[in-house]
Amino acid sequence: MDKIELAAYTMTADCFQSSSAILKTEYILSIVLFNMILRPRWISISIAFIVITYVNQVATNVISYNQLQYEHITPLTDIVIPTYMPAVAREHLVNSVSVLTCIWITGALVCWFLRGKKVQFIAEVLTAEILILPIVALFHLLTVVPDSYPDCLVANEIPQGLDYSWVLTRLGNGCGNTMWSADIAHIVIFFKLYDQSIGFGMCAPFKTCCRVLFRVFGLVFASAVVGISIVSQYNYSAGVLSSVFVTTTVCTHQVVPNVAKWCFVRKTAEVSSEDEQMPLNKNRIEI
Repeated sequence: MDKIELAAYTMTADCFQSSSAILKTEYILSIVLFNMILRPRWISISIAFIVITYVNQVATNVISYNQLQYEHITPLTDIVIPTYMPAVAREHLVNSVSVLTCIWITGALVCWFLRGKKVQFIAEVLTAEILILPIVALFHLLTVVPDSYPDCLVANEIPQGLDYSWVLTRLGNGCGNTMWSADIAHIVIFFKLYDQSIGFGMCAPFKTCCRVLFRVFGLVFASAVVGISIVSQYNYSAGVLSSVFVTTTVCTHQVVPNVAKWCFVRKTAEVSSEDEQMPLNKNRIEI
């Protein structure tokens, strides 16, 4: 009888231990699932940023070199562009486009930083840049389009002569890529970053109202930059419109957040300690 009682006691203890282990496992899994944190893959982001910046500059230089081979061609006729504008006024308008674009990008980054620094949002910006660049570069490398800006090669100080080694080292604006507006494309890309970030922080209680007001302001701002870009002959009107539609299509496609999450974001889970029942950084599990 004692042996039977001992066996029953042992079996009961084993069951309690097994149940405790199962409950502990379920508890840890629940913490892992409900405390997922997105962390940036800094190495991937840094490499991608450096590569895309350099490749973009080289592609711009190659397009300018192709334009140099046909330096006597004149800008195409654009019925939206004024037939005459003083060179000084045109130059000021072109510079204002770059300044307004820089202000827009800086404001988006500040807004993103103040509204929680969501890793996914900034990763989507980088992904959109990566997806758009090959399309634009291939388009301009296959077709030589006269630059819309008169005397662009002289104004941007494109090196003359047979030597083309500058293609890999030169920094600056290019010529011949005016069927695409990089400034307008960046305004659209960072418009999305604004829209994603505006609903956090102080604007959270008035999320819908803030977004509506911002979208109205953003459309007015973008329209102003588009108008200045066309009037100053910085870009063809067709190039501006294609930039808006192509960039908007890419930025709103589901492939962008998926690629961003896969390439530039890693998931971590913070597991609670048994004593404090609070998330501890030292117990972080990387997925």
